[in-house]
Amino acid sequence: MSGGAGRFVMENLPPGSYQVRAVCGGFESPTLGVVVSEARQARVLLVLEPEGRSGRDLRLCDN
Repeated sequence: MSGGAGRFVMENLPPGSYQVRAVCGGFESPTLGVVVSEARQARVLLVLEPEGRSGRDLRLCDN
């Protein structure tokens, strides 16, 4: 889960490849691959697009 700005932290993940997915009702659910290395911080930027990309019914999600 993330805060209102969508930021989150996952600590102590073993090194490896991961898939990160963002989910919020009314929006597409993008997935992005990220490689976690030992003793390095990895950053992921996922942009949520409205379903159907109409842009008419934008909602803010704070789950």
